[in-house]
Amino acid sequence: MPLRRKRSSPLRVAVFGDATTLIPVITPPLIAKNCQIIPVDNTLSPAAFRELQVDFCIIDLTEPALAAHVFMRRLPAELPIIAVVTGTGREFEFAEIFDVLTLPIDAVRLGEDIDYLRMAARCGDPAPLPPTDTELEEFSEFISKKCGLHFDRRNRKTLERGIQRRMRVVAAPSVAAYFTYLQDFLESRREFKKLVALLTIGETSFFRFDPHFAALIEKVIPELIKVHQESRRLRIWSAGCSTGEEAYSLAITLLQHFPQLADWDITILGTDISHQSLAAARQGHYQDRTLRNVTPKLLAGWFIQDGSGWTVNERLRSLTRFAFLNLQSETYPSPKNGTTECDLIFCRNVMIYFRPETVRAVVSRLRRALRPGGYLFLGHAETLGAGFLDFVRCQHHGGTYYRAGGQENVDSATNEFSHQDENKNKPQFILFGKINDNSLLVPSVPQDEKEKSGIILADKVNNKTSSPKNTTIITPPTPTADQLLDQGFSLADQGRLDEALALCRQVLRADDLSPRAYFLRGLILDQQGQSALAAEDFQRVILLDLKAVMAHYHLANVYRRSGRKAEALRSLQTALRLLTRMGDEETIADAKDWTVSGLQERCRTELKQLEK
Repeated sequence: MPLRRKRSSPLRVAVFGDATTLIPVITPPLIAKNCQIIPVDNTLSPAAFRELQVDFCIIDLTEPALAAHVFMRRLPAELPIIAVVTGTGREFEFAEIFDVLTLPIDAVRLGEDIDYLRMAARCGDPAPLPPTDTELEEFSEFISKKCGLHFDRRNRKTLERGIQRRMRVVAAPSVAAYFTYLQDFLESRREFKKLVALLTIGETSFFRFDPHFAALIEKVIPELIKVHQESRRLRIWSAGCSTGEEAYSLAITLLQHFPQLADWDITILGTDISHQSLAAARQGHYQDRTLRNVTPKLLAGWFIQDGSGWTVNERLRSLTRFAFLNLQSETYPSPKNGTTECDLIFCRNVMIYFRPETVRAVVSRLRRALRPGGYLFLGHAETLGAGFLDFVRCQHHGGTYYRAGGQENVDSATNEFSHQDENKNKPQFILFGKINDNSLLVPSVPQDEKEKSGIILADKVNNKTSSPKNTTIITPPTPTADQLLDQGFSLADQGRLDEALALCRQVLRADDLSPRAYFLRGLILDQQGQSALAAEDFQRVILLDLKAVMAHYHLANVYRRSGRKAEALRSLQTALRLLTRMGDEETIADAKDWTVSGLQERCRTELKQLEK
């Protein structure tokens, strides 16, 4: 799907919705565009749905819409979907949907959708090839000019996956066709923002990186309370807030540890360039995975449990607000968007996507957004070099952060915080790489770029016990992610699951977009009986790599054991479809001794058993 159709052939459209409300509304424009309407409901099995051979599907997702959401998850991944919702601005909640229409239905837009899908149906399903290096470079330059995100060889896979996912959603027959679609519907359908949403959503959680929150509790917030005792006012900005976990973590930290702030004027602003993430942040509803660092006491005190997870309480909502802001192109600092006179800014793991010149510009503007003596927190693997004289580097329990100030007070601030800097002789690491003592090597950066940006790359590890003379320091080679994960798979095979899990965590600290690390962690969690968490990891692998055969296969097993037959069927069918596109001599990643033909036969056998 979509099917190859003649120009005059009617398009077959499956409609999931109320026969008395939705179908009468959409029937006239569908008939006008030569479409054949096929009403469907939850009683239809995935196999029976495939036999209908429809070209696209319209689904009513107006509230309450639980049955519709369940039905949508059972549809073939390649089927274009048009969703009908209530309320504007919700299109970013559905990254895998072709178009989102609001009530009352815009017949003109629905007609445009049908015209496009008819053209796609005539092209058939050619299984478009992944983007070439040249095409990726073209996309990278286009995206960089539009919003400042930069994709180099470290994160180029993220760009490739995002392009392929949107290609599938809009039924684009080629990369070139999707690039044209992106330019044509850049603003009118906000296609650019939908693509960017897929490129910037990463793994996040509450209270991520403990040393930063320890620094807040023990050093930073007490200092800010002392400074602002008279005004009793705090302004905090979570720049690149994703789905809101960081902003809510900051709110919990203030309320839980500093009761004296109960009557203060406090605002926590969360901004992001993903409307989809912002919608989730405003909803404030989270699952166990993202709450893994939240203690039972905090969970009971600041969240309300419902059937499918936990929702932040009204006290946390009262302190936080969320808004769209592009760090490269939007106006800030500005009182209009609340980005002036900030006491504390968290901007973690955001600038890894930026070019050196963009980093310099953004850091300069963040500095202007801070009050004198305010604090800036970057990702734990991001470090400013000596070129940023307006910031003083501080450390607490291994967590690095920065205090704003001018050259005139660098010396006094340095003396004030020198006792905190437990590792001041260690080199600083480049902002564009995710490196720690146990993680990955970063790509080389030209020396002139290092000097111009003021961001330092540690090429060698200092040894405090070495001679101060110009001696050669020999350091053991840093293991790559694949080497660490190879060791992890070996340990898991030996039953040493805790050790293997530790290696997964080590890799994910360095690169939280590593599908192989999530796959291994999923296998371990499944082995430990944590099926729900394992399924989340397998799903995460698939989001990062649509062709991850073994993730589809193991996810099917988890679904089958939990009685979710329809989902198990769908996952097995996807795995089998991917396998049929592979040659018999190809190697299946992390499949141990499975051959392509052997795993195909296994999938067919299990499909027959499930379909009985």
